[in-house]
Amino acid sequence: MNVILFLGDFFRDARCMNMADSIIDDAQELIIIHSGNGSETYRGKMIYHLSLPSSGIYKYWKFYRESQKLLQSISPRNIIAGDLYSLPSAASQSPPNLIYDSREIYTQLAGLNESPIKQKFWNFIEKINIKKASMVVVTADSDSEVLKSIYGEIPCIILKNFPAKKTLPTSPIDLHSKLNIPHSAPIFLYQGMLHKGRGIEQVLPLLENFDDSHYVVLGSGPFKVDFESEAKKCGVRNRVHCLGSIPYSELMNYTISATIGFSLIEPLSQSYEHALPNKIFEYAAVGLPVVATDLSEMKKAITEYNLGYCVRFGDEAGLVKAVEKILLEVSSEKYEPNNQLFWEAQSDNFLGIL
Repeated sequence: MNVILFLGDFFRDARCMNMADSIIDDAQELIIIHSGNGSETYRGKMIYHLSLPSSGIYKYWKFYRESQKLLQSISPRNIIAGDLYSLPSAASQSPPNLIYDSREIYTQLAGLNESPIKQKFWNFIEKINIKKASMVVVTADSDSEVLKSIYGEIPCIILKNFPAKKTLPTSPIDLHSKLNIPHSAPIFLYQGMLHKGRGIEQVLPLLENFDDSHYVVLGSGPFKVDFESEAKKCGVRNRVHCLGSIPYSELMNYTISATIGFSLIEPLSQSYEHALPNKIFEYAAVGLPVVATDLSEMKKAITEYNLGYCVRFGDEAGLVKAVEKILLEVSSEKYEPNNQLFWEAQSDNFLGIL
């Protein structure tokens, strides 16, 4: 029996869904435990929904206790801890095979920079549990190097944040028609969580440089209020469209009708400096050119696969030039869907660690 344990919404998390699909397609048993809502099953497999407070230490404690009780009743052979917050509960069961999906350098997240006590706490939690993992899964070489520099030699495997082929658009949504945007106008797109440091607001000045452009934001998070306030301050609020969080199975139906996808992550922390977010590969999957910050892993991927351009964070002139280049290239149909960057290419590697 396999269990995926995740403090978050399984149905809005591409990585968890990809792992689940690989397990199910391989005819293995699976139970999912998460803190989201939705169906009681996924492709015929049981899902347990844990109801938690929205924030505070009690949120993590309740998740630990309730998931621990469930795991004790299931006694799985393989537990996949989908994040650091799931790792303590998973490790407490001493399963034959514990897989820790360190999709971020969690102890170096930007949100902890201003909370040294919280940072020390999560450092301690990771330190005492990561050695219990049979395998640590990371998204890039640099993440593996950082974790080994902190914890010594630990077994690591790289599984990039590629989308699955089944997420390709089946019912494309015309954003121009949906939002009453002229079809000649470029649509700038951001999809993902709305957090400080994701560079969401960096796109706003572009709306002043490209008068007919619009900005579509797909996602939710604590930075939304500040972002909308900034858009109003810039005088472009009428050309900014926040559509909220979209179920992952439907996301690329929206992605495909944009013009340029953005990932302007601010290097606020070591975790962000090494970021290689799934949105880059989701954009590429439908032929959407990418403009991203020139951080090491993003720059490597964008250069290797010719996905678009990288700019230094905060370089407004460089950002304008990158967009100008892409708009010319789009008109000549330079960008096409990339068929190499899909989860299926690494599914066997994932199954090999179960």
